[in-house]
Amino acid sequence: MEIKFNQLTLQNFKSHKDLVVKFGDMTKILADNAKGKSSIGEAVTWLLYGFGLLGGKLEPSPKTYQADNTLVTLHLSVDGEDLLLSREIDKGSNKFYVNEVPSKATEYKEVVEKLFDKHLFLSLFNPNYFFTFNWKQQRQMILKYTTAPANKEVLKELPKPQSDKLSVLVKKHSLRDLGEIHKKNKSKLNEQYIEARSRTKTLQEQLEQQAPTVPLDSLNVELEQLVKERNAIEAVTDKAQETNGRINILHSKIHTLTTERDHIKETFNKLKNEPIQDTCRVCHQTLQDEAIGAVEAEKEQSNVFNK
Repeated sequence: MEIKFNQLTLQNFKSHKDLVVKFGDMTKILADNAKGKSSIGEAVTWLLYGFGLLGGKLEPSPKTYQADNTLVTLHLSVDGEDLLLSREIDKGSNKFYVNEVPSKATEYKEVVEKLFDKHLFLSLFNPNYFFTFNWKQQRQMILKYTTAPANKEVLKELPKPQSDKLSVLVKKHSLRDLGEIHKKNKSKLNEQYIEARSRTKTLQEQLEQQAPTVPLDSLNVELEQLVKERNAIEAVTDKAQETNGRINILHSKIHTLTTERDHIKETFNKLKNEPIQDTCRVCHQTLQDEAIGAVEAEKEQSNVFNK
């Protein structure tokens, strides 16, 4: 069946008081924003099915001006035969016309159903409508009009690990059979899961019934004692840390003094073994007997001090 839209007439439909749209092989609808372009598409879906482009509720009555009625008329060609469909709201009442003849809602619906598969038409007329369905409904709709893909086509689109696994399985069973097998296995696992949960619940109840009960007051007394013991241990630990700090300081001082002592001892040994010079270190003149005696006395005094 070949169906063509020839002309759409809108009277008091939303923002359009009187609009005529003539369709050709390609019809371009151009206008600024908020000028009613979408309303033209909504007029078609409202005329045929009574709702908007996405299947939601639609209020066709004007909002910016007053009007007693709203009328949408679509002139079609069906296999070369003219057909005129009209839908009107007159003082709150819905009215339907087929070739300008008043018709009941059921009769009008039958005419539309003979023309179009509802979901197919709306999906083609507005592709966004297709995506209002869940994936199962989308798949069912697609397979209604196309053949199912071959296994190799499906496997080609899958990730390699899945493709490799599934390719082995489909050699033994069809996808439908695999679905039934997995469905059965799932049911079996669900039963085992329910049994395990029931068993766990029974064991939990038995544990709660047989577990010894301890009075709360007794537990609080025991808790207080444990807290005291913990505090005592922490006090000892803190004191030990303080003592360790003092010990580390003393060790550092001992190391410093030991190093200083060794340095003095080394200096002393050098002085002890140093021969008495008979010349002055500054002017290099020969020392007299009294000066040499003074040097010897100074050296002896240094030796006594270092001892």
